[in-house]
Amino acid sequence: MKAIENETIIDYIIKLLDKKEWKEYDAVCCITLPVSDVEPILKCLDIKEFHFKMLSGLEKKLLDAGYELVTSDCITVKIEKLNNPTAIYFSKSDVPPECD
Repeated sequence: MKAIENETIIDYIIKLLDKKEWKEYDAVCCITLPVSDVEPILKCLDIKEFHFKMLSGLEKKLLDAGYELVTSDCITVKIEKLNNPTAIYFSKSDVPPECD
């Protein structure tokens, strides 16, 4: 799996996060950012194979934008919004699929 150093993809992800509705239920906040959410920008850049782990610099750029990357698997990222550090964010699956 080769790293992708493309600021356009990371900037697109941050814009998606800024637009997402972060819901809170009893101090548990849920957010999922699947690969399908970034497919429009991947198509524009003609990137055919993509996993979140391929993005070098994602964690630092998220921190700069006010988010923290909690975990990353192949098809989803788990992200915490830093203005609510006690909340728990999780993706759809508790067990991430394997990246080949």
